[in-house]
Amino acid sequence: MSESDLARACVKWLNNQPKSFFFKIHGGGCQMVGISDLLGICNGRFVAIELKIGKNKPSKIQKWFLGEVVKCGGVGAVCWSLEDVKKIFRKE
Repeated sequence: MSESDLARACVKWLNNQPKSFFFKIHGGGCQMVGISDLLGICNGRFVAIELKIGKNKPSKIQKWFLGEVVKCGGVGAVCWSLEDVKKIFRKE
């Protein structure tokens, strides 16, 4: 599964959850470096999800971004599968 396939599956599942809206961020030159792949809101809470495939790890700036989200009261996570994404919502 590619990262784009994973993103599509995650956004589809996330947007079928009650009170949630998520979208995929597509990187580009006019965008902040390190912003997570998926951004959204669930039950009034901001959520940022960085997607990775295989043994890939988040970069230092991606970790910083997720830390800022958490520091501000949101949910930030790195996920390697749809099951990882589902676990976040079981915890919350």
